[in-house]
Amino acid sequence: MVKNKEFKVGVFAVLTLVALYYGFYFLKGIDFFSNTRKYFVVYDNVNTLAVSNPVKVNGFAVGRVSDIRILPEKNHRVLVQIDIDSKIQLGDSTKAILDSELLGGNFIVLSIGDVKNPKKPGDTIHAELAKGMFELLKNTAEPVASNLQTTLGKFNIVIDNLSRN
Repeated sequence: MVKNKEFKVGVFAVLTLVALYYGFYFLKGIDFFSNTRKYFVVYDNVNTLAVSNPVKVNGFAVGRVSDIRILPEKNHRVLVQIDIDSKIQLGDSTKAILDSELLGGNFIVLSIGDVKNPKKPGDTIHAELAKGMFELLKNTAEPVASNLQTTLGKFNIVIDNLSRN
């Protein structure tokens, strides 16, 4: 075998390109050595969900979003393909809840429940949207605001009575 400089540079270039290819996809979150199953979720709005965002169960990442497509034939709903670790068993009661972090990152939380009828790879999972931070604040602030209005109204009555006296 000829071991001249051109051959060595060629082998080095090929190995560098292969390492670059695998490194790029590794940084995107694709693990080539793990067994995953593909499932689908259909959302009305994905709220800036992106490919390679995590899929979590009880706060632990068990997969990632692998593809996002729009479905023009179904009122422009969004089809999300997720890759889940093959050790995780999903059933009919499984829900894929789209949630977001405080700084704007999005992820999918799987609520698995009872696995009576297991889902097969390629099946569609029921989709839900999580309540946002502002909606939770609104729900807790409305009773406080109504109580504050009542208190201020009574306080105004007391002040009016004191000013008359």
